[in-house]
Amino acid sequence: MGLAAVAGIATAMVPSAALLIGMSTLVSRNIFRTSSERRQFTITQVTVVVATFFALVLALVMPNLLANLLLITFSGLDQLAPAIALASFLPKQVSGRSVTAGLLAGLLVVILCTFWLTAPGAISVGIFGLVANLIVLVVVEAARRSTGMRSEHSVDAHAG
Repeated sequence: MGLAAVAGIATAMVPSAALLIGMSTLVSRNIFRTSSERRQFTITQVTVVVATFFALVLALVMPNLLANLLLITFSGLDQLAPAIALASFLPKQVSGRSVTAGLLAGLLVVILCTFWLTAPGAISVGIFGLVANLIVLVVVEAARRSTGMRSEHSVDAHAG
């Protein structure tokens, strides 16, 4: 039982540490800019302590809030998968407008399912957003191709 508790605590600390490092670096390098490395280091350390304190207070007052925020973040990040896959495997075959329309549709579904609608079963709202993302991407791209519109991002935009 003790081993399982230690494993659970360690598992929770890894993403928390990454988030704290990211936040503290952002604050020390972009918000409180300073030329002194020592001062930047101090600002980073203070930011970690303050952010950890606020996370602790939020965890005590609203226990599910931090986990729900992370789940929403990951569901939103899921919407980048089609854009990354298309950019990696089919560069310049699909217009940027089609990818953007799909991305916005997916994010809209994630927001709607998170705050106003209930997703059926235990399925992540990111999956529903991804389905909407892909449907809109395919429909917009098909409409673009059927009207013969050239895209600044497509292969044949520079022909002729």
